[in-house]
Amino acid sequence: FFCYSADTGEKLRQAGLVSDLPFQQFELTGELAAQLKQLQYYLNRSLEFSIADRIDLLCFSILEELAFLRKLDSRKNDGAADRMRKVASFLQMNLHRSLSVAEIAAYFRISERTLFREWRECYGSSPAQYIARQRLLQTAASLGVSLPTAAQLAEHAGLDGGTLAPSLAELLSYGQLAEPLPGRYVSASALDALWPRCQDFLSHYHAKHPLHAGMPAAELRQKLFQEMVPAEGDALLGIFLREGRVRYAAGRYALAEFSVRLTKRQSALRDELLARFRQGGMEPDTMDAVLFTLPPKDQPEARQVLESLLTGVELVQLSPKLCWHRDVWQSALDTLRSLCAANGTVTLAELRDALGTTRKYALLFLEACDRRRITLREGPPP
Repeated sequence: FFCYSADTGEKLRQAGLVSDLPFQQFELTGELAAQLKQLQYYLNRSLEFSIADRIDLLCFSILEELAFLRKLDSRKNDGAADRMRKVASFLQMNLHRSLSVAEIAAYFRISERTLFREWRECYGSSPAQYIARQRLLQTAASLGVSLPTAAQLAEHAGLDGGTLAPSLAELLSYGQLAEPLPGRYVSASALDALWPRCQDFLSHYHAKHPLHAGMPAAELRQKLFQEMVPAEGDALLGIFLREGRVRYAAGRYALAEFSVRLTKRQSALRDELLARFRQGGMEPDTMDAVLFTLPPKDQPEARQVLESLLTGVELVQLSPKLCWHRDVWQSALDTLRSLCAANGTVTLAELRDALGTTRKYALLFLEACDRRRITLREGPPP
């Protein structure tokens, strides 16, 4: 279908281009404005992997919001929708109080039956369910990004288990709550508050290190979460990752729109460095030795390019002084996996012989695999 503004639609009708269009004007609520802003963000990245699914889900949420607004608007004439909006506002302001349905109805001078009927027609639930959801949402927002459990939310919000489960499910389906880890929750408002800080840290890092592929994950977690364990911090950042706001690779986070841009000279240095490390195979010269072979005037810039290659994992660092070309690393990794698949374990001597290199480089490779949790050493150090 096609959507037009009211003015455009009227002009189309007057021109005889359409016979009859079911136009509906809507007030741009805060919720609808946020959804449309998010939709524009996704549309600007429509070619990215899996973004189409997020666009579909968001469009469905927008249509639900529009249908809800139209339902409220259709009831303005009888005053019920306006009255229920006042009730909702009253409940929001008094979530800290234990109000009964009778007290709410008496405050607005309507019967309990009328309150139930008009509320359900407008919101599709009961006042008690609405209060439970809002208390839960308010509690989650107050706890920030601490990732409370369902039991902790219930305790703080004063809800029982029977009320908690459906309220949680509804808030999750509306996107007002997220579940970064199983049974751990965070409010959309807390994420909205977190994102500008995350964006600011990454922007400053990109400006300071334009040749780095991204900010080390541990550094970003420390700045954002301080005492939070890494798994929890990564789970929160994973929400931004799934939303397409950031990218993650080789232990580094970057803004989605960021990319390393090399000058013509830097590109030439990059190609030369990659060629030298590829030629060095599994026994290359040290990084300093490779840089020293370049003209002195090029060495400072070449060192920056080398750092860029390491952060972008085009070169894989084995030790503070040594690195392998990515293709050499992948070849050694394939050999290691084949040995483990055949024998279950592999010794340093077996790997050394399979790689056709010395004990020194085979050991450095295995230690690098241990640090990346690809392998796990058994027994004392060799």
